[in-house]
Amino acid sequence: MCATMVTEMLSRRDHATGEVRDKLARYGFHQPAIDFAVERATEYHFLDENRFCSYFIEERKRRGWGQRKIETELKRVMSCSMTFPVIPRIILPSKTIWRVRQPCSPSGVFQRRADSKNWFGF
Repeated sequence: MCATMVTEMLSRRDHATGEVRDKLARYGFHQPAIDFAVERATEYHFLDENRFCSYFIEERKRRGWGQRKIETELKRVMSCSMTFPVIPRIILPSKTIWRVRQPCSPSGVFQRRADSKNWFGF
């Protein structure tokens, strides 16, 4: 029954191992059953930490999140798992690519000065 729940969870989206363990514990499964189900899912490659990290990072990048926020959130999600996988640098590009928006002008400063009539130009 526990393995069936893991399969159903993973059919919707990838999960971290810690997430799966926490959810199964909340559903009321005993620790040996949880360990067996997680081990079996890992063995059959249904549960894969590296795949989860890659998906998580790519999804957050699409939403416009920055590198620091993604790393913080990933550490929070992965905190309950036993080991934290090393995030490959190929997935996390250099900091210059992480800019969410281009500056408003070529110089990077706003065109309107704050001491003009008011900030909105009225």
